[in-house]
Amino acid sequence: MVEPGRPIQVVDWNIDRGLKLAGVIDFLDSTNADLILLQEVDLNANRTNKLNVAREISLKLHLNYIFGREFQELTQAHGIRRPFTGRPHSLCCS
Repeated sequence: MVEPGRPIQVVDWNIDRGLKLAGVIDFLDSTNADLILLQEVDLNANRTNKLNVAREISLKLHLNYIFGREFQELTQAHGIRRPFTGRPHSLCCS
């Protein structure tokens, strides 16, 4: 929780689908941000091993998250789990 009168630290970043997920998580962990806004975050895409990238980040950093679907990755469809790229993704509040 942010104390009254203290500025809120916000990180806003296009993470290029989460292709370098470990580095993304390490950087975000080092920022000590109150609110994280991420763009181009994969969900079920082949290029990121069908991960829910926003969920992986939130689990590692002990944060809540919201996924906003931007578009479906039609060239990466596989079965009933459709792949999406989304924005914004908001993570906050441990």
